[in-house]
Amino acid sequence: MRNVFYVFLLNCFICLVLTSCSSSSKYAVKDPISAYNLAQGYFDNQDYTQAAYWWGKAAEQGDAQAQYI
Repeated sequence: MRNVFYVFLLNCFICLVLTSCSSSSKYAVKDPISAYNLAQGYFDNQDYTQAAYWWGKAAEQGDAQAQYI
């Protein structure tokens, strides 16, 4: 499961680089699917605070699964 978490982090990093987002912004992940996947990675690694934060961001962006959680 640790590898899955690193894949999600890499996905978010690529998003940041390609969209030229500020690295200091906590709101840099603008794709709801990426935010949901990042939350799932945090959840799998038992960081529930970060998981809840990113599921909230995914829900705000319209991700149905995150809205259900």
